Amino acid sequence: MYMMIRTCVTCVIIHIFFHVVYLLFHDQSVLPRTKLPDNVIATTDAKVALLGADYCLHAVPVQFSLSFLEGIADYVDPGLPFVSLSKGLELNTLRMMSQIIPRALKNPRQPFIVLLCPSFALELMNELPTAMVVASKDKKLANAVQQLLASKSFKN
Repeated sequence: MYMMIRTCVTCVIIHIFFHVVYLLFHDQSVLPRTKLPDNVIATTDAKVALLGADYCLHAVPVQFSLSFLEGIADYVDPGLPFVSLSKGLELNTLRMMSQIIPRALKNPRQPFIVLLCPSFALELMNELPTAMVVASKDKKLANAVQQLLASKSFKN
């Protein structure tokens, strides 16, 4: 399951687990008073989701990222910035996401940003204040992602 956010800047949130998407779209008892905006579109087609995207927010668990990314590599533009929301190391190799993403996409220059945060979905959906860190070797790209994600309750 992929989600697209269609705005003046197009982002793709890759591989949100189906049950989470289902709950947000269909079962208001799990996350009451939460509604995804109308410009959030769910699709099972990676090619459609990635076509024309300005950013990709990668939310696949680290342990599954390599195989997942290898499966969509043909649809990824070599200049598409990946914002990693995944935490931790790949257990068998001890690789970080900054190593996994370029390797899986066969592009050592794939733009890469890390979003680090101690946040929870319910707090974000309820617009409670939270802070996050955006990090990248590319300062201009990090600043762009920081501006993209900033809001009155979401500071980075």
